[in-house]
Amino acid sequence: MQEILTPPRSADAGAAAPGLRERNRRETWAALYEAAAALAEQRSPGAVTVDDIAAQAGVSKRTFFNYFATKEDAILGFREPRLSPESVEAFRTSASPIVDRTVALIMAAIHGSTDAPNTGGRRTALVRRHPELRGRLDALASQLESLVAPLVAEQFGVEHVPLDAPAPRSPEQRRATAVFMLAGTVVRFAYKTDLAGMAAGAEHPALVDALDTFRDLLKADS
Repeated sequence: MQEILTPPRSADAGAAAPGLRERNRRETWAALYEAAAALAEQRSPGAVTVDDIAAQAGVSKRTFFNYFATKEDAILGFREPRLSPESVEAFRTSASPIVDRTVALIMAAIHGSTDAPNTGGRRTALVRRHPELRGRLDALASQLESLVAPLVAEQFGVEHVPLDAPAPRSPEQRRATAVFMLAGTVVRFAYKTDLAGMAAGAEHPALVDALDTFRDLLKADS
């Protein structure tokens, strides 16, 4: 369980040092994120424009849109989530239970949605203070489904049926949907019960505890 709940990350200490181009990309991304988040904290998201963020970061508006699709993405430090080939391979080949593997894959996708994985506390504070930003979190959840759920369905040998689709599901499609929804609930539970650890990027203990809690409940009711 421990291995599968530690998804590979390209920024691990053992990874090769990034080249100049990648360092410049990360620095620009970080400058834009810091400018956007700081301006939103000082004013409000509605009072911040893309021009404000670009000027604060010292880049052009065109450069801004090379990194973020919207100002809300910049304020929260989000981009469209992605999965590394290593994370997908670990999901497909691990002998761990399917729910554990799906939790790990969701976390890998969440890490792939930002270059600032350890700023969850700041992000949460902004969303609590400005509920209008919650829509971006809902959009992220939809993107995570599109990215992760088809890989879960693949494990059951079926096509993914979107969660909100009224289409009938075969027994295996129902199982795949249940696995994805349960794994997503485990991740949300971990964030709710140990936000500090999850926001700091030290999510392993919280995820293991969440999985154990749900397993104990399911066993108790069986």
